[in-house]
Amino acid sequence: MGSDVIKIRRSAELNSKEQIYKLIEDIYVGGDTFRTKGYLYKSSRESQESFDKRKDRTVYINHIAPIVEKLTGFIYAEEVKRKGIDSVSFLLEKCSRGKSFEQFIMYVARRMFLYTGAILVDTPQFDPALYPTEQHRKAAGLNPYCVFYPPYEIRDFYIDDHGVLQWILLDDSKTEKSDPFKEAEKKKIYTLWTNHYFEKFDIAEKEVHSLGRIEHGLGEIPVRIINYQDEDADGVTDSYFEDVAKASQAIYNYMSYLDEMLANGTFKVLFFPGYDEANKKPVSEWSVVGTDPNISTLPEFKGSSLSDLTPFLQAIEFFETKILSKFGMDTDKDKAYVQSGIAKGIDFEKVKTLLLKGVVELEGIEKWVFATAGLWIKRKVKPVIKYNNKFDKEAVTTKLERLRELLLSSSKTVRQRAEAIIVQETFKDDVNGQEIDKMVNEITGDLPKQGEEE
Repeated sequence: MGSDVIKIRRSAELNSKEQIYKLIEDIYVGGDTFRTKGYLYKSSRESQESFDKRKDRTVYINHIAPIVEKLTGFIYAEEVKRKGIDSVSFLLEKCSRGKSFEQFIMYVARRMFLYTGAILVDTPQFDPALYPTEQHRKAAGLNPYCVFYPPYEIRDFYIDDHGVLQWILLDDSKTEKSDPFKEAEKKKIYTLWTNHYFEKFDIAEKEVHSLGRIEHGLGEIPVRIINYQDEDADGVTDSYFEDVAKASQAIYNYMSYLDEMLANGTFKVLFFPGYDEANKKPVSEWSVVGTDPNISTLPEFKGSSLSDLTPFLQAIEFFETKILSKFGMDTDKDKAYVQSGIAKGIDFEKVKTLLLKGVVELEGIEKWVFATAGLWIKRKVKPVIKYNNKFDKEAVTTKLERLRELLLSSSKTVRQRAEAIIVQETFKDDVNGQEIDKMVNEITGDLPKQGEEE
């Protein structure tokens, strides 16, 4: 079979999680990325036209992004102390695709909370004859750099009984469009990393072509699988956000049903005795329905009433409080169930545990990144990384209470404004300004601009 097996290799564990990981990612990003992915359910009794109109009206409230931002915000509220990294300090300024190390590691921290990922510490390929010394290499900017891989770009891997990664296959597929006079071309490229070499494969429709095997000489794989938690040590995380993502999707659907009920209650149908029903429109668009004139009934408007909305409001509130309670918010310490409405307090110990687990993992990631970058330039780097692990109870509780009240606010305007701020803070280091403006406009498009009257 040879290299042909590379084409079909896929981790069974990651494959089983792929759907939920993509749901988590889409719900976290929000906007049209989420709304266009088919997460709104269509009733078997609903016409496609009615469903499309309902989908256009449905409001999505992002429940994942604010929680992730708040957790990472607490972790990075104080400066990380880094020592022993002088020989690889170039990473601090330029680490990944022109971004600083601070920007990169905060991006990694957010994704670590969400799902399994991988970090590759690689180095540019160059001709030693052209750059014979370290001084030449530095002058040309040929330094090691980092690449983050989400779970759907990790094809397969093997971890031995001692918990050591022995090989990993990464998806480096890309769209080649460097030449403005040529059509963009999609190239499917997989890269196999082992302790001794890496090998790239061009995955064609019928064949797999090796693009060459190169010895890297590091003695270990420059790839680290990252997880917030990996209870069974199989390299695949059991994400805290799996249940949260499902609950968010349920809220999205209940919000859509609620909107439909409100619309039906506002624009009621007139039942009028003797009305000649010559209307060719779909039943869902009828505004007047004729009844038997021989039956003594008065004309009346029929539609949803406020009491019909209660089950949907209760369901939405239930899922929202379930989400918040998972992260130590909105719980009543005197009762075993989640409370609705304003919570009795913040479970600080639960939040603190979540933060400390994140701190331990991130310290380990940073040490590994700097040490591995040192291997590429033949320097022994022994980083000393110290994150803050003393979290102020009053500060954490106050900020979480504000976040909870915003997410549970009955005001659509408040929620939209809050989500817009979260989007701006989330993507300011990773997305250009025009794209951020587009996402913000999707959220706040129907709200008055600053300076206008509400």
